[in-house]
Amino acid sequence: MGEVNVLNGSSTGYVKVALPRPVTIDSGEPNEPGNAINADITVTGNGRFVGVALVQDPYPGARDARRFFLAGRFAGCDEAGCKPTDNSIETMYDLQQDAADTLRLEAGNYRLYLIADGAPVRATIHLHGLSGRRSLEVTEPADLDLQTPPSRVDTDAGGGRLWSAGSSFAGGQVGFSMSWLEIEAEDFSGMEVGICQYNAIEPPPAHIAYGPHCSLLTPFLGSGGEFSFDSDMRADTFSTLASFGYHDNDDGTTGVPNMRGQHGLGAWVRSPSTFEVRPLRSFFLTID
Repeated sequence: MGEVNVLNGSSTGYVKVALPRPVTIDSGEPNEPGNAINADITVTGNGRFVGVALVQDPYPGARDARRFFLAGRFAGCDEAGCKPTDNSIETMYDLQQDAADTLRLEAGNYRLYLIADGAPVRATIHLHGLSGRRSLEVTEPADLDLQTPPSRVDTDAGGGRLWSAGSSFAGGQVGFSMSWLEIEAEDFSGMEVGICQYNAIEPPPAHIAYGPHCSLLTPFLGSGGEFSFDSDMRADTFSTLASFGYHDNDDGTTGVPNMRGQHGLGAWVRSPSTFEVRPLRSFFLTID
């Protein structure tokens, strides 16, 4: 690879690359929507999610997999190849981010993934510590399951409104998952929101699996997160929630293999007041 690297493709896949020496790259996120993920990464193209990921090759296992990043843009639309809207969001994840928002990548062999959703994608990556410009094309296919999961609305026991959505995603033993939703409301006080991720041997059987507190969640199935909005959020009209999952059968935490086949991804929102949720977008990218 060089200082400036341009990767093109019309479908999800990767190309094998090498770093001849250690490099650094900005791992911060932008303040304003646009094609730039941050100062060093730009991604353009239509689709519910478009992005780029850099992963060590061969994959070293979870305990050593600290040198990677995944960056991209979720669009505010819900069909493959759709045109991004003004409420798109850019995001980047890695496991080595420091206070200076700088990621260090050691010399070695890597796979550079391009994530596409039914339309051509172009990614530009700047690496500090190298020179020259490289034009790259996807040479190997990769498995990506990107969905707009079905949703439902119920009334909870307290008379409030409960929205939930989720689905089972096909994928390998090791991979990345991401989910994103946008909530619109006049009053956020009392609202609870959660993301559910299951490394399930059998997929979660129903939407309720993505209901409050991830009802199927056990130490052997996966992980999730939830939070409540503060009462002083009344002035805002919308909020976004993004999640990132790193799935591996050697993560040293569950002690249970993440079987190849199905992964459960979903989200839920509960509030005593009226709210609307734009369609959830989620994906699972297999890397090994």
